[in-house]
Amino acid sequence: MTPGGGARHFAMVVAMAVCVGLYLIEVRALTYSDNVFIGVSTLHAVVSLIALRLAVGAPGQAMLLIVVLGALTFRAIMLLEPPLLSIDVYRYVWDGRLVNAGLNPFLHVPAEPALAWLRDDAVYPLIGKQDYAVTIYPPFAQALFALAVRVWDSVYSIKLMLLLFEAGGVVAMWRILKRFNRQPLSICAYLWHPAPVWEIANNAHVDVAMMTLLLVGFAWGNPFRRPLFSGFFVALSALVKPYALLWSPAIWRPFDVKQPLFVICVIFLGYLPFASAGWGVFGFFGTYLEEQGIVSGKGFYPVDWIARHGGPSWTKWAYLGFSGFALAALAATGLARRTRDDWARIAEAGVLSVTFLFLLTPVYPWYYLLAAAFLPLCGSWTAFAMMTTGFWLYTRNDDAFEFHARWGAAYLVVCAALAIDGWRVYRFASKNGPQP
Repeated sequence: MTPGGGARHFAMVVAMAVCVGLYLIEVRALTYSDNVFIGVSTLHAVVSLIALRLAVGAPGQAMLLIVVLGALTFRAIMLLEPPLLSIDVYRYVWDGRLVNAGLNPFLHVPAEPALAWLRDDAVYPLIGKQDYAVTIYPPFAQALFALAVRVWDSVYSIKLMLLLFEAGGVVAMWRILKRFNRQPLSICAYLWHPAPVWEIANNAHVDVAMMTLLLVGFAWGNPFRRPLFSGFFVALSALVKPYALLWSPAIWRPFDVKQPLFVICVIFLGYLPFASAGWGVFGFFGTYLEEQGIVSGKGFYPVDWIARHGGPSWTKWAYLGFSGFALAALAATGLARRTRDDWARIAEAGVLSVTFLFLLTPVYPWYYLLAAAFLPLCGSWTAFAMMTTGFWLYTRNDDAFEFHARWGAAYLVVCAALAIDGWRVYRFASKNGPQP
C-alpha cells in the first residue's frame, strides 16, 4: 500500500457515499427545481474531480476496486429510475419493434393507423413527434434496437445493452491508457462523472455505442498495420451516429485509398437493407436540422447571440464558413505530419471532436459523449466543462433561469476550458518542441 493509501481509500469511500447522496438529491430535485438540479449536478462534477485526484494518488488493486464499485453503484441507481431527462429511448424501442416486425422504420411514422397493433400504454404515448417523424437513427443503431427489443421489449433492455457497450468502451479506454503508459486509474474521471451515468444508465442514449466502437478501433487497431480494422469500426460507429466520421482523418494514411473506400462500402452495405425507403433512409434528418436551428443558424450560440442583438443576416454563413475551415485545417494539420504515432492519432481525434462540439454548441447534453473519453485519455478540461455544463441546458421546471442565459454561461465556461487546454498544449510544445 502506498504511503497514506489507507487514508485515501477511506476518503474515496466517503466520496462514493457523497456521490450516491447527490444522485438521490438530483432525482428528487427534478420534480421541483431546475436550479437545485443544476447546482447539485455541478457540485457532483467537482466531487468527481476530487475522486480522480484521490484515485491516481493511491493506485493499486484496492483503489481500482473502489473506483469500479462506485461506478457500478451509481449506474445501478440510475438504471432503476425511469428515463427522467429524455424520451429518446422510447423511439428506440419503437424502432426495434418495427424492424422485428419486418417493417422499414424509415417509411413509417408511429401514428400510422396500420401500426396500431404495435402500440402499448408503456412506450407509444411517450414517443416524440409520433405523428410526423420517421426515425432519424442509422442502420446499425436500428440493428441494436431490434436485438435488444427481441430479447426484452422494454426500455430497460435498451439501457442494459447500452451499459454493456459502455463497459466495452471503458475497457478500451483502460487498454489505451495502459498501452501508452498513462495512469490507468484516470478512468475514474469518466466513471465517476455524473454526465455519462445520467445519459447512459438513465436516459439510455445510443451515442455511447458510437463512442465505444470508435475507441475499439483505436484500442485494438493500428491504422498503419490494420487500416481496414480501424476503418471498419469507424464505419460502424457512423452507422450509429454519422458525426463519428470526424475521427476519419485521425485513422487515415494519406494517399491510401483502400481505407476510405472500404469505409464507404461498409456504410453503403449498412443502408442496403433499408433501401426501399430511397432517400428516406436519411430519415428525419433534414427536418431535424430545421427544428434545431441549424438551417436558420440560431442553433449555434454565437450566431443566435448576434441575431438577438440585431446583427447582420449573413452571420450564419460567416460562422459556417469559419467552422468548416477550422475543422478542415485541423484535419489537414494532422494529416500533414511526417510521422503520426498512435497516441498522436488519439489526440487528433480528441481535438477534432472537441472542436466540432464547441462550434456546434449543441443544446442536447448527450452530444458531449463524443468528447467524454478524452477526459481520462487526455485530461481535457474542455471535455470536462462540456459534460458538466450540459446539465445546465435541461429544463423541467418553471424556476430555471432563462434558457439563453444558461446557454451563454455554459458557452463561456467551455471557452475558458478551451483556453486552458490551448495554453497547456502551447506550454508542452514550448518545452518539448514540435511533436510528430
